[in-house]
Amino acid sequence: MACGTPMISFKIGSVPDLVRPGKTGYLAAPEDTEDFRNGIIQVLTDPDLRHQMARNCRAIALAEYRIELQAQRYTELYECALKIPQPSLDQPFRWDKTVGERVGVYRLVVESGVEGDR
Repeated sequence: MACGTPMISFKIGSVPDLVRPGKTGYLAAPEDTEDFRNGIIQVLTDPDLRHQMARNCRAIALAEYRIELQAQRYTELYECALKIPQPSLDQPFRWDKTVGERVGVYRLVVESGVEGDR
């Protein structure tokens, strides 16, 4: 996106978090090669659409993913994590914690209100 290149991809994984269909690229149905092909053809044969998508990609990359903003988001995340109560050093570390308990700490950080400027 930062290079101003529209993305044509399958709608899988985290790709839909980045691509905005019709605005920054084309998302084909998972494993549907015909739909993927149609996306390529649409972007290649419509120069106005392609150029508008390119401009949108660059503008969104600068507005939402620039380095200063990413640094700010990481700082907020770390500051939030530091506010989570830590176990006392008097208590020995326990290896018998469940995965759920370990995930709970991460969830506390994520759900504590640190949000991006999206």
